Amino acid sequence: MSRILHSLNLDTVGGVESIFADYLTYAGSGVHEHHLMILNRRCHSFFKKAVLSHMKSVFHARYYGPFRISGSLRVPRATNYAAKLKPDILMVYNTPDNACAWTAADHSRTCIYYERGAAWWASARDDAVMRHFQRTNRFFCNSHAAKRLLNLRFAIPESLCDVIYNPMRFENRHPRPKREPGLFRIGMAGRLIPAKGMIIGIHAMVELLKRDPNFEMVIAGTGPELEMLETMAQNLGVSHAVRFLGVMKEMSEFYHSLDVFVCPSLREPLGNVAIEANGSGCPVICTQVDGLPEAIIPDVTGLCLPGTLILSDYRKLGVCSSSLPHHVYDPVRDDVVQPRALDPVTLAEAIWQLASDSKKRLIMSEAARHSVKERFSLEGYVKRLHDLIENASNQSS
Repeated sequence: MSRILHSLNLDTVGGVESIFADYLTYAGSGVHEHHLMILNRRCHSFFKKAVLSHMKSVFHARYYGPFRISGSLRVPRATNYAAKLKPDILMVYNTPDNACAWTAADHSRTCIYYERGAAWWASARDDAVMRHFQRTNRFFCNSHAAKRLLNLRFAIPESLCDVIYNPMRFENRHPRPKREPGLFRIGMAGRLIPAKGMIIGIHAMVELLKRDPNFEMVIAGTGPELEMLETMAQNLGVSHAVRFLGVMKEMSEFYHSLDVFVCPSLREPLGNVAIEANGSGCPVICTQVDGLPEAIIPDVTGLCLPGTLILSDYRKLGVCSSSLPHHVYDPVRDDVVQPRALDPVTLAEAIWQLASDSKKRLIMSEAARHSVKERFSLEGYVKRLHDLIENASNQSS
């Protein structure tokens, strides 16, 4: 049984955190001895039972009991904790630049970095990031796109990288219900930030409603762009056909209510929402960027559309550009390029084509459920993760 120290943020309800909790819940504590270093704010209440109950020890990098630790003391405290623990394996999740996360690298036999999207934002000119990567034995990547980002931007050898896809975060045991004729419902989901491209979907609704009034869009999630998106829907005259649902506890019901799911992201390391939608039997229309062509099977479980709008044109749609990525992975060119956004007219045309072809949607729906069951099961994820951890440990012994 290996002693593993997991270093990650657990203060938000995101993909990294949710999948980590699902892994512990499914795998339990019998295979490895788990220890936890929480890097940012305190553990979100959503994960306390699922995560903390499986931990042999928990260390808060920013807190000592109820007291917040000053920045100058965090690294020495983390170093002291790691030196006493002496973990066999350190796993750093998606935080290449957090100094506390990497203190245990000098006190563990094996250091694993788990890339889940941070490589898109981290700087290859950051000496600390490059120093941390040089101390790493293996790199786990949640997509081929993430692996190539590490290869191309940070010169990480391909031989050190393993791809492990995120699992489906919930299981759909029942067949997809038949949708009643009437409104054609389009869905989007995720954090409402510029990189998710939600505004593209709202502009696409303008084009769709010109053709047919029986389109509806529902958006699950929250974030800093919520007010802007609501205002934009009003200004474009489509607010009657666009509903904002906020955070939803039961996402499977959301996906089951849709005719098609749209993911117009400018950047998406893999695309958990696309996997979830496909797993619910919902065809997906997404951007041909980063890991999205891996999350779905293009032209089989959905459609992948190339981005054609440069960022200056994307901003003209009304989006705030403060947190847009500077680069993305182009799977066609196998290169790192400047991001481009979907054209709303192109997106509207793709939605119209699927809306007009119920037989094609049904074929895609059946293929989607089968694909996710085969490629993104939680059982398969846990087995592969354990195998990769064991291999990494053996190689560094």
